[in-house]
Amino acid sequence: MREKKGIAIVGPLLGIHKGKAVSQGEILADSLKKEGYPTLLISTKINKTARLIDTISQLIFKSKQYRIIILQGYGFNHKYIEIITFILSRIFNKPLIYTIHGSSLFEEYKKSHIYKILFNKIKTITVPSEYFYNLFIKEGVKTEIIYNQINLNDYNYTKRFQIKPSLLWMRTFDITYNPLMAIKAILILKDEFPNIKLYMGGGDQGYFNFIKKYVKTHQLENFVHFIGYLNLDKKIEFSKKCDIYLCTNTYDNTPVSLIEMMAMGMIVISTDVGGIPYLINKNQNGILVKNNDHLEMAAAIRSILNSNEIPVEISKNARKSIEKFDWEKSVKYKWLTLLNNL
Repeated sequence: MREKKGIAIVGPLLGIHKGKAVSQGEILADSLKKEGYPTLLISTKINKTARLIDTISQLIFKSKQYRIIILQGYGFNHKYIEIITFILSRIFNKPLIYTIHGSSLFEEYKKSHIYKILFNKIKTITVPSEYFYNLFIKEGVKTEIIYNQINLNDYNYTKRFQIKPSLLWMRTFDITYNPLMAIKAILILKDEFPNIKLYMGGGDQGYFNFIKKYVKTHQLENFVHFIGYLNLDKKIEFSKKCDIYLCTNTYDNTPVSLIEMMAMGMIVISTDVGGIPYLINKNQNGILVKNNDHLEMAAAIRSILNSNEIPVEISKNARKSIEKFDWEKSVKYKWLTLLNNL
């Protein structure tokens, strides 16, 4: 049997720290280890300067432990790590796979000469969606689609027979993810549905106090509940408590949180931004509304709560449509083929 190649996965890999989300890089590392690939995680340091130093040190002093580098691409604050990793891959003659995650990377690519040079030099670039594939192909950048992965067996599907007025919102409290849109929708609906509840989970990126103050000012404490960071067990718990998931992002690519909720059969109501329309077929496996339009979101919630048959079909279709993101059914074979060809 041919010896498996050692893999260095480089990026912000912070899931070991309390309150930090597990990244796709960490999930990939765990999956590759189970397939027999020796895997290094570079780096788990929270501080950006410490992470840069640790990345350089490990790539240099552990260069004999890996034969391929998989670089997690996020752009902006991570670009120096990405540039240095590319340079070191050339120095040590290690094949490099650049896998795009940051939803703003395309805009940065168009504005940055550094990324134009970088993407021209890197032979293997993967993207997690048809959305990114189409954007980059128009710029002459060849990429390969490998979807963000989940393990479907980790997500229990809950059949939705009668839709409860219990809703979940889960993302970082940041203006980019527009949590205020969800709250404004509840403000419209609270008199019509006096038992409506919105559970909001996620860490703070400087916007949480404003949101809390808005809830208090509009006397929504009985309708909006803050539940902190959600690990997998908590996600499953609230997917059983809630039937509707609200995604209010102002831009995004293929959010894993959305895929997770669809896997558990939740009724997703999302803004139609970025790559999300590539994931959700309107009124088939979810519902799309215009960006920052809380009136349309409120109307969509009302429609779901007043209907019996449509939500059940949406829930079934949601689960079926995300099977392509499952490691065992799909994603594994694309990664193994790519690695074996390097």
